[in-house]
Amino acid sequence: MTTATETKPLADVAKAGDVAMLCTHHAGRASSRPLTIAKVAGDHVMFLVDRTAPWFADVDTGTPVHMAISASGRNDWVSLNGAVQPTTDRAVIDDLWSAPAGAYFDGKDDPNITALDVTVSDGEYWSAPGGGPVGRLVSLVSAAVGKGPSGEHGSVA
Repeated sequence: MTTATETKPLADVAKAGDVAMLCTHHAGRASSRPLTIAKVAGDHVMFLVDRTAPWFADVDTGTPVHMAISASGRNDWVSLNGAVQPTTDRAVIDDLWSAPAGAYFDGKDDPNITALDVTVSDGEYWSAPGGGPVGRLVSLVSAAVGKGPSGEHGSVA
């Protein structure tokens, strides 16, 4: 049976390395793009982004955004709302830098790197038991034999 009232900390449902679809708005239209999470700390989700990307013009300090995360290896799905804070502070960028980030930038000192800090205001998560295809199979079989969906659902603190 699904638990619908549990609240989990953000760090329990979102991790560095997860991919989030970050949704912004421009001229009344929503648009999303995949971004790899660089860090989760407290109520903050942080990314390294290229400030020359066309969508970046749609974010400024305080801009509301929405994120959807599917961490299928953990069978977690997360929906988050928040506000962004872009920064070019080199200390922040150095803290977020990782070897995989090098695939997207011309090195750690690339002048176009910007850290995007999303302060999460609220959200929801859904979790299925187990990881990978076996966990999904257990969930599907449980629902099919009348035991209802298994897993958890709740809010993100």
